[in-house]
Amino acid sequence: MEERLRINDLTHAKNLRYIAARSNGLFGNIFVDFGQNFEVVDTTGEAAKSCILSHISQEENGTVTCSDEVRHGLDTGDYVTFTEVKGMTEVNDMEPVKITVLGPYSFTIGDTRYFSAYESGGIALEKKQGSSVSFKSLREAMADPEFVITDWGKMERPALLHAGFQALEKFKTEHGRLPRPRNEADATEFVDFALAVHSNADDVTADDKELLKLMSYQATGDIAPMNAVIGGLAAQENLKVFLVGAGAIGCEMLKNWALMGVAAGKEGSITVTDMDTIEKSNLNRQFLFRQHDVSKFKSNTAAAAVQRMNPDINIIPSQDRVGTETEHVFTDRFFENLDLVTNALDNVDARRYVDLRCVYYRKPLLESGTLGTKGNTQVILPFLTESYSSSQDPPEKSIPICTLKNFPNAIEHTIQWARDSFEDLFAQQLENVNQYLSKPDFCQQLEKQSVSQQKEVIEGLKLNLGSDKPVTFDNCIVWARIKYEEYFNSSIRQLLFNFPADQ
Repeated sequence: MEERLRINDLTHAKNLRYIAARSNGLFGNIFVDFGQNFEVVDTTGEAAKSCILSHISQEENGTVTCSDEVRHGLDTGDYVTFTEVKGMTEVNDMEPVKITVLGPYSFTIGDTRYFSAYESGGIALEKKQGSSVSFKSLREAMADPEFVITDWGKMERPALLHAGFQALEKFKTEHGRLPRPRNEADATEFVDFALAVHSNADDVTADDKELLKLMSYQATGDIAPMNAVIGGLAAQENLKVFLVGAGAIGCEMLKNWALMGVAAGKEGSITVTDMDTIEKSNLNRQFLFRQHDVSKFKSNTAAAAVQRMNPDINIIPSQDRVGTETEHVFTDRFFENLDLVTNALDNVDARRYVDLRCVYYRKPLLESGTLGTKGNTQVILPFLTESYSSSQDPPEKSIPICTLKNFPNAIEHTIQWARDSFEDLFAQQLENVNQYLSKPDFCQQLEKQSVSQQKEVIEGLKLNLGSDKPVTFDNCIVWARIKYEEYFNSSIRQLLFNFPADQ
């Protein structure tokens, strides 16, 4: 500890970034000191929010009302700017203004009494504000720590563990060693040291003291993370697991299970189902798939990939949608024999259905999802924890890729599909052509991209510069007719072939 304090004193004085980590058995901590006035440009990493306006009032604290189709998603204290507002044009020229949220569809922006009357239109766009953060030195943090809370159900736990790590240092100073494994005398002395430095020792419970004793028992442990994972899962070779979805999360789950040996025993099995086929756009995040796998079923391809990693794994791929229409496939007996269900889905309705089935059959469910830079996980134990369906998320703003590609069922789906197609045909491909013709180092830059991206760019160049490119008006008519056939006939027929209407 003295060496860490000495090094951090030097880095803190020179405003250098410092990170320290330690582990004792299954206990560990991380300390971060990025110096004084560390600039955080984006505090969330999320895309800036925007909303379409329906009204702005003229009053001392003007109220902005958004279209009731989509929640604005803003928080009190956020800053926004305005564009395209008709009538009350003064707001279009305003500097970013701090807002106070009134509800999911309205917020206030300050005095608008002397502005022109609002007529129509307008967009409010979040303007992200950077912030400056000053970190404490290790010496200061030891006396007055600031914790990152990761479990709001155990908010007192970080302070307890902080006292435990301080007690380890004191024990080592007095005895020249750490507490011996499973030694009651050392553990008792260690707990006394921890209580002496704990800021709220009077609130420490009997369970807290037992946790500190465990920390003492494990203090000399030096466990490699992989050994800890393998040891913790050694008894899970005969698990029967059901994975719903083989996309980005599903691929990662299968890879982890294969490396851990889940379902590698004689009685174990993993059933993975996904009705989608692999698209070229999947390859940048679904790492079990390769260029030559495009158009193949995700579940079959993912199963084959993880079996190459671990030939002992027992995996059963399926292309059946999980829902009421396939209860003859995923029957009562199927669910009763399961040990664990894992969701890797991209829509709320399917998640709710799987959740209801797990509650009915009393099966544990691991729920997870991602959206941009955000992600979530939820462990659900029927009748012990809240189920997924017990709470309701706000309406989904983004459209899942699989829905957009294969099963558009709302007007916003078709609009987004049209926008993506237009962008590909008349923007991205032409931009690549212009760069190819104008930049001498285009090929060198292209070599830095992935093979799949290179192939896509080259195919676009060939289409727009090759002998088949339309050069007359009649050629353009033929090209458009072929595109129409591809989009509105061939692809639909192929989809109905893959997923017959009667299934």
